[in-house]
Order: sequence, then C-alpha cells, then structure tokens
Amino acid sequence: MVQPQPGNQISRNQNTNQIAIRDLQKKVIEPQKDFIAAAMPKHMQGDVLDWLAAASLVIRNDPKLVSLALNDPLQLTVMLQKSARYGLTPGTDEIYFVPRGREIVADIGYKGWVELIRRAGYSKNIHRIAVREGDKFEYVEGIDESPKYMRAPDEERGQLVKAVAWVEYNDLAGGGISPVVQVGKDRIQAAMDASQTARSKFSPWQKYPEKMWLKTALRELAGVVEWSSEERRTTALAAIRERRELELEAMRSETERMQAEVAMMEAKARLLELQAQSSIEASQD
Repeated sequence: MVQPQPGNQISRNQNTNQIAIRDLQKKVIEPQKDFIAAAMPKHMQGDVLDWLAAASLVIRNDPKLVSLALNDPLQLTVMLQKSARYGLTPGTDEIYFVPRGREIVADIGYKGWVELIRRAGYSKNIHRIAVREGDKFEYVEGIDESPKYMRAPDEERGQLVKAVAWVEYNDLAGGGISPVVQVGKDRIQAAMDASQTARSKFSPWQKYPEKMWLKTALRELAGVVEWSSEERRTTALAAIRERRELELEAMRSETERMQAEVAMMEAKARLLELQAQSSIEASQD
C-alpha cells in the first residue's frame, strides 16, 4: 500500500482551502454588495466595490479570519454590514478585523476615530499626543488656554506615561478647544484587562503600544465631542462630487468610443458585403 506523502497532503489541504476561500468570496461576500452599500455612509456608497475588495483581502490574508468565516458565514456577513456603517477602510489603521474567540470583531483604530471626528465638520485640528518619560506636558483645566507639550530628544525619552487628545474647534464651532482627555497607566491597564488577547505577543497592545494608547484616548474623546460616519465637511463633499463627475465623464467617453468602434466595424462589414455583391454581379455580366 502506498502511503501519502506529507508534502502532497499539505498541497491538497492548501488547494482545498483556496477553493473554500473562493467560494466564500463568490457565495457569501459578493452577494452582500447591495446590503453593504445600503449600510455605508452616503458619500461612500459609490465605493462599495473598493471597500469589499479591501475587506476580502484582509480576511484572505489571515488564516484565523478565514477559518472563522468558513465556519460561520452568517457571522461574517453581519460583521461586514456593521463595520461598513462607519465607512472606514479595512486593512488600514482606520479599522481592523480581529478574531476574538469564535467571533470576528470590527475594531476601530486610532486613525478611524480621527476620521470620524473630522467628518463631523467642527474640528480645525485633532491633537493626539503619546507622552513619555522625559517629555514636558502641562495643562490645568480652567487655567491654561490649551495644553503645552515639548517632546524630549529620542535618546532621552522613556516609557509611555499617558496619552492625551483634544479637538481644536474651527470657526463654524465657535473656536476654542474641547475637553482635554488624558489617559494614564491605570486607564490603559483597564483597557488591556478588558481585551482577551492583550497579553498575546501577536496583540497590537504588544506590537504597537503607542498606537493603542492613542486609540484609547481618542475613543474617550469621541465620547465628549461630536463625530459622524456621514461626511459633513463641505469641501470634502465637493471633492467627492467632483471625483464622481469625472468618473462618470470618463465612463461616458469610453462608452462613446466603444460605440464609435462598433459603428466603424459595422460600416466596414457593410462595405465588404457591398464589394462582394458588386463582384458577383460583375462576374454574372
């Protein structure tokens, strides 16, 4: 009896997994396009195919996400629709798809919270600072107009001490600043304790601690300032409209070009037909 070789078994398993992933894409993810577009902010509904492509790439590149999605496709579709509501780009620091136990969770990153606060249309600047030992940070609420921060040279900076975030309002909001959110080690420890994977060497808490401190501060800032998944900035909306108009014009031009090519081909075919007919008539004479 011939025993199967380990290499052949691995190859078969990989092929089977690739087929399953393709089926997941065609039978589960792609049919959700209209539902996901409906869930997205209005200014992004025209980009649903790009969003789905980014989401699919994130899932395909993570074996744990693939396994969870294959075991429970319904959970995947629910997660995609929920995460689409924010209009943030998967695979970036805006939003992550994270395996937690038997679930896939959409986790907004620090850049995601920055984008959501910006979309509300009231911020001139969104300040976020990771303060380390050696840095100088001063702010007393009710006394200081705004925080003062001086970063120490890299060689003099030590451990993370706290993360700070606040909004500098634009004229539309009347100027001034928002409440200043400061999260220290105790708050960060509480956030890590609430995470099931914070102690894992693969956890973003271990790999990107500064980003996670900033995310915690921005998440708390989002609780005291206005944010929006819908785009409210007039300049951003104007840019989106202009881009879409250019895309439509390009599509119209391409359609007209193709129609002209078809008309030319039909004319050439008709000319050849007439020439052939003339040749037949001439030979009969």
